[in-house]
Amino acid sequence: MVGLPVKIEHEGVSVGRVVSAFKDGEGRLNCVMEIERDEVEGAIAQQWVNDNTASELSLGYVVDINQSRPGEAGGQLKAGKKKILEVSLVRKGARDGCQIYSHARKALANPGPPLDGRDPLKEWKEAFGI
Repeated sequence: MVGLPVKIEHEGVSVGRVVSAFKDGEGRLNCVMEIERDEVEGAIAQQWVNDNTASELSLGYVVDINQSRPGEAGGQLKAGKKKILEVSLVRKGARDGCQIYSHARKALANPGPPLDGRDPLKEWKEAFGI
């Protein structure tokens, strides 16, 4: 998943990328994303995360479809492998438990509250034993 684009509601241009992905001890997929706030779309995405307009995640993917006995009547379609294309910031994900549960701000023209020398990404990694 590293390097996959991040989008808003599966639409438009990429607003960032996945920089890390891993499964935790309970088998849940976690990822760290970097939002490019230098472009308007990225700045909007960051604000949506900050104010919880987009508080969940969703994977955009395609599925290989296989047909048994191709060309014959009665052939059945079977879903094959999924290929993940992007991760989206969304208002409501299709599945439960796909929340954005942490985010950090970098230095901006209007950076918000000071981090007082803290490194939120480092703290996050330590909290999850990475």
